[in-house]
Amino acid sequence: MSAENKSTKSWSVPPLNKPTARWKPPALRTESKEPSAWAVPPVPQRAARDRERAAATIRMPKLRRWHLFVVIVAAAIGANYQRLPWVWAEIFYRNPAPEWIRATAVEKLPGELANGKQLSFQITQTTPLREAAGVATVTVTGTAATREPLYEAVAVSDPSLGLDGKLHEQRLAEERAQFLHDGAGIDVKPVDQNAFRFVRETTPIGARVPFEMHFKARRDEMQWHLDKIVSVSLNPATALPGKPIADFTVEGATPSVIGTDKAKQDIAELSSRIDRYVTDVREAEKAALKRFAAEGRDANGNFLFPPDRAMPGERFAETRMRVMQSEEVQDWPEEKLQYAINEVFARHGAKFGNKKLFEWFSQFTWYKPQANITFEQIENSLPDIELQNLKTIGYVRTIKRQNAIEQQRAAAEQQRRTLAAQRAQEQQAAAAQKAQQEAALRAQQEQAAQQLVGGLLQGIIDSIPK
Repeated sequence: MSAENKSTKSWSVPPLNKPTARWKPPALRTESKEPSAWAVPPVPQRAARDRERAAATIRMPKLRRWHLFVVIVAAAIGANYQRLPWVWAEIFYRNPAPEWIRATAVEKLPGELANGKQLSFQITQTTPLREAAGVATVTVTGTAATREPLYEAVAVSDPSLGLDGKLHEQRLAEERAQFLHDGAGIDVKPVDQNAFRFVRETTPIGARVPFEMHFKARRDEMQWHLDKIVSVSLNPATALPGKPIADFTVEGATPSVIGTDKAKQDIAELSSRIDRYVTDVREAEKAALKRFAAEGRDANGNFLFPPDRAMPGERFAETRMRVMQSEEVQDWPEEKLQYAINEVFARHGAKFGNKKLFEWFSQFTWYKPQANITFEQIENSLPDIELQNLKTIGYVRTIKRQNAIEQQRAAAEQQRRTLAAQRAQEQQAAAAQKAQQEAALRAQQEQAAQQLVGGLLQGIIDSIPK
């Protein structure tokens, strides 16, 4: 047989209807435990024939999948060698790596938020979205936490400092100090409120809120680069309010945090300085008032009324023209005395709390009320004549009030005594009437007892047999 015939014969398939030897099961195990005790089955004739055919067959290599992949890659490389880097990048660098996304986000986040430098960021998820070849939109989400407390500035007028009343006094004193500077040339050193700065904690350390960052990335050959940041936001956007304490530090002076001992000390010191300032303004004002009085002017530096005549509506002009004696006013009723005193203060700009009294004097052109001056200040600034007359009229009014009070007390005492005498008489009459009633009751009881005893004796006598 030729080689061609042998080759054809080796690839042919034997007929299926050819009888073959049947396979026999192995013999059973004997009682002996030795390996020789196992019986070896005979080799089937078909297996021997298959081995012969396999030995005569020309073996061909089996085609694997990676073989095909290698062939395709080799063909692509040969067809377009210049696009090999792009193909390589599309295969192995299709999307940005999570490690690069996290590193880029951690680097850029502090500069994109208002207080980013005071925050620490924990990235929980990165989601790249491919837009085109080498272009991707990346979404980064996670939580931002404060590494230090955040604060907000608090003005000295904030109600939490409790300085509302002191600041009101300071404003009034500043207005008066300005008048003293302009009208009398007296200067009072003001309170420097800028020396006191207060802040309030708005966000504690360790506060956490979610954040979301969107940016675009572009690939340059094998490397991804940040193209632009689309947005960075907290959820909610108003979360983590405030600024670090360093933003409120001026010339090395750290502000006081409300609620701390330092803040309490600063509040007390500011309040003390305001009190000293108000006291200094009052002392300066007293000196100015004395100067104005000597010059014939009122507390506001205006010239007083003409010394020889009364102004329209002025009922007691003599109280500022000459010294009056107590005998002249002792017969005046208390209402007239009080009006004369009120008129003295009205001439010097007193503002009355009584609405009717204020409306009455407001109809006169010479009445110019001043809200920033007290009755005590006016009294201290009065000229000698008016001050002496004010004391005289006030003394007479006081005596009249004391006499009226004594009369009221005497009348009340007399009324009390009269009522006590009436109550005593009523009590005596009631006692006498009660005694009479008790005597009549005893007489009735004695009479009833006598009748009862008499009846019993009569019954006993009647029961004795005769």
